[in-house]
Amino acid sequence: MVTIYRIGEFSKIVGMTTKTLRYYDDEGILTPSYRNKANGYRLYSPEDIKKAEIVAEMRNFGFTISEMKDALRNIRDDDDFIDYLDEKIIITKGLIERHQQLISKIELYLENHAVTYMATLNPTLIVTETELPSINIASIRFQGQYHEIGIYFEKLYRIVQNKTDGLPITCYHSLEFCEIADIEVCVPVSKKIKSSEVITRKIPCSRALHIKYIGEYSGLKLAYRALFDYANKNDLIYHAPIIEIYQKGYGTTMAGNPARYETDIYLPCLLYTSPSPRDA
Repeated sequence: MVTIYRIGEFSKIVGMTTKTLRYYDDEGILTPSYRNKANGYRLYSPEDIKKAEIVAEMRNFGFTISEMKDALRNIRDDDDFIDYLDEKIIITKGLIERHQQLISKIELYLENHAVTYMATLNPTLIVTETELPSINIASIRFQGQYHEIGIYFEKLYRIVQNKTDGLPITCYHSLEFCEIADIEVCVPVSKKIKSSEVITRKIPCSRALHIKYIGEYSGLKLAYRALFDYANKNDLIYHAPIIEIYQKGYGTTMAGNPARYETDIYLPCLLYTSPSPRDA
């Protein structure tokens, strides 16, 4: 004789409410082995108990309905279930790592936001019109991402060694923020550097807007905003390269104290009298 359980009995055996059992049936997760043809009542077998236990475990492990369906399509015995749980562990560890990275990004944003807010209160963001003198430099120019700047500076210093004659400089040969940027890392030199990996050239003398920014590099966007606002307000036409000279910063002085980094930014420009080309 076949053993069958009505939904109320089965509910008591497996520790699930009848509402949950009906929901799992509708979702195709835990379908009863039998159904009364006369009244449509759900009837469960002993084999359904094992399946219900697996479903309960998956629910405890935080499986979504979609994940339950996927697992039950592929699970045929206990070994399959163990293999699926091992895979779930790997997936969950990956999610945890991504969430930890996200937390770190959010914490960094909050930290930098506080610094940025304090910088907006700093009255030292003053733009001046000046003349950038010519500078003899040894440089490496590359197409890449901004976080690679430090790597190229390290390479440049290894090649130039003790022949430097001033503070490190970065030239940005595009006025825009780019995924792949045209960047030139430079150090002043008094003599030509004999190496195929570096270029010895001169940054020409030019008229420029200047601003001194004190603080973490993440706040430099405030200085750029001030420069562009000044240029637009005064009908100044600016051009690349934008030049950053690091008076105090990582690799110079104040290492480990980003709040006291000191950066001079020069935006080469021309003065238009009237009419403004933007109005043309």
